[in-house]
Amino acid sequence: MADVTEQQQQEIVKLRELHLTPKQIARKIGLKVSDVNTAIQLRAEETVLIRKATGELDPVYQCLVTPNLIRLLPDNSEFQQLKNSVGNVENVIDEDGDGFINGLGYVTVAREGKYNELTICTFLLDYWCLGVKDAMTPRKVNRAKYKDSINKLFDAFPEPPQEVPISIAQGMVYSALEYADKLGFQPHRDFAESRSHLGDWNEKIRIICGRQGKPCYVDGPYDDPMKILATLRSSVGDGNFDYLVQVKPDGYF
Repeated sequence: MADVTEQQQQEIVKLRELHLTPKQIARKIGLKVSDVNTAIQLRAEETVLIRKATGELDPVYQCLVTPNLIRLLPDNSEFQQLKNSVGNVENVIDEDGDGFINGLGYVTVAREGKYNELTICTFLLDYWCLGVKDAMTPRKVNRAKYKDSINKLFDAFPEPPQEVPISIAQGMVYSALEYADKLGFQPHRDFAESRSHLGDWNEKIRIICGRQGKPCYVDGPYDDPMKILATLRSSVGDGNFDYLVQVKPDGYF
């Protein structure tokens, strides 16, 4: 890389903040595109090291959630515009009109990392019962491949993901975690490693968990239904929760 002066470095940073491409920046200040790219990369790496040293989280790039989680936000003016953006629940809900995909929702938080790199964490929420049912530990993704990664993650859901602020994404995850904890369920084992990626929750934003006012357990392929039902009987008592489990040919769960 040719010598880039401190003044040019500052100019590159300012122009980059205005979302100019390296090619546009190079033209504007009379440098080679390769020199601008190298300067941007070095700057990004320095910034990441400083954040790690101070314990500061990387900036949020994007938070995406399944629309059913947005519909669980409180009915007040703060969230009304966001709730209106996902419309009604026709054709994507169960016959009771209160959820779909068996009470499951996805939350993905992407943060900016090194040059041209994002770090992604994804949380599968069972907001009817089990809380944080799965957690994907932080993984690095090239920005060019980010959209494809997101499409694959949300492919199992009938509606495209919606962008929300980090405060709402935090509220969704921690609401489900809090609800499940009261029922006696612990989050997925990888949540401990993924938790810091979310950042601190101010406890102001919550979603409505449970189904029709009480827990509802729907069994999954890796669950232990007998153990989960026993936990529910212990925490809330028979008759105070619903469940749907598949019965095996031998007549047992």
